[in-house]
Amino acid sequence: MATTSATGDVELQFANVHGDVSVTSDTAMTAPKVLLYDEFGVPTDGQAPQRYGWLGAKQRSGEALDGVILMGARI
Repeated sequence: MATTSATGDVELQFANVHGDVSVTSDTAMTAPKVLLYDEFGVPTDGQAPQRYGWLGAKQRSGEALDGVILMGARI
């Protein structure tokens, strides 16, 4: 998956088996970043939250109010 910022920068995002975006990189593959989450989807210490992180491969954005993840399910 790839995302484009407001300035036009493209970032590649690679998911693990669970569907979490676990590695991001620029298109030249020169600056990969490893992303880690706890069992509740919270980024580990010292890591900035990502728009698509925990369950990011399922296109679940973490930019909602209070950092909740909207799952798109009816209740």
